[in-house]
Amino acid sequence: MPHKLISEDTGLYLSLSGNVNFRDIRFACAEGWEHKNRMSNVYQIWDFQKVDKFDIDHLEAVMGARMDNVAFGEIGNLTKIAIVSNRIDIIGKYLVYKGCLDNDIVVADVFNSISDARKWISEAQSKTIKSA
Repeated sequence: MPHKLISEDTGLYLSLSGNVNFRDIRFACAEGWEHKNRMSNVYQIWDFQKVDKFDIDHLEAVMGARMDNVAFGEIGNLTKIAIVSNRIDIIGKYLVYKGCLDNDIVVADVFNSISDARKWISEAQSKTIKSA
């Protein structure tokens, strides 16, 4: 599974392609956790638009959310995760993932386009700034 990680001002953009399984997702997560801006990032965009095969089961989606609850809990900032895909298999697994997140630490949603994901992140960031 080739992936690309791009550091943006206050977050990360990850693009995945080819055949993707749970191990691949966690490998990309680890790269994000080792990123120099980890403690100041407030969002991640995961772009699955170029994925050919997605092999993650229900339990792995739950486990991924539980691991992310622990990892994002160390940061102390509410983190937004935007999943970009129009494939029902990917959307279904990320709805399971979303349902297992501690929304005091991390929130996630699924979008059909990068522009919709960025709009959601922007709106969420402006609400956070206004409430601070």
